[in-house]
Amino acid sequence: MEPSKILEIGSQYSKNDLAVLLDQPSLTTVREGVYSCKNSPSYLLFVDLEKAGKETRFHFDDFFEEDYFHWDSQTTQHIQSPKIQAIVSGELTPHLFVRIKQKEKSKTLPFVYCGRLVFDTHEPNTSKPAHIIFQNLDYDDFTNNQDLLEIYRWKPSTAGKSTKSTIVCCSSSLPYSFSSSPLPFILLLLPS
Repeated sequence: MEPSKILEIGSQYSKNDLAVLLDQPSLTTVREGVYSCKNSPSYLLFVDLEKAGKETRFHFDDFFEEDYFHWDSQTTQHIQSPKIQAIVSGELTPHLFVRIKQKEKSKTLPFVYCGRLVFDTHEPNTSKPAHIIFQNLDYDDFTNNQDLLEIYRWKPSTAGKSTKSTIVCCSSSLPYSFSSSPLPFILLLLPS
């Protein structure tokens, strides 16, 4: 089942919830941060922004920069890996699930569904993991959803870290993207 037709942006879901809603029973046992759906061309990305308590090799560089999401692939993947190439070509649609922390008071927290992603670019010379930048098609500049706002605003510096990415502003091949403009976009409404 296509996740964007079933799930609500900004809502919280556990992997068990998603296994039932998306008819993906094997999702309940997945411990990795990625899952390839069996009944749709969907690739689910599960991201914990704060990496405290995890091995250093799992301290991925994941964060939002406006409507772009920086993501480090699995430690076994590079830009030419088959799943990554399926994402780059548009054969697979990534769906992003994020939580700030994995646990709070020993209780596993649910993920927040942040929507569909489309490949924009990748950081040259990164491999295992590859650093990929996506545009989030469902990013909401005007949301009042507190979970989404916390996720959108979270940066590596929030956890006392810094990003290794040298890509600051992404230029998109999607229409109506103003991110590559050197000047701010201003909308002026005049009375008719």
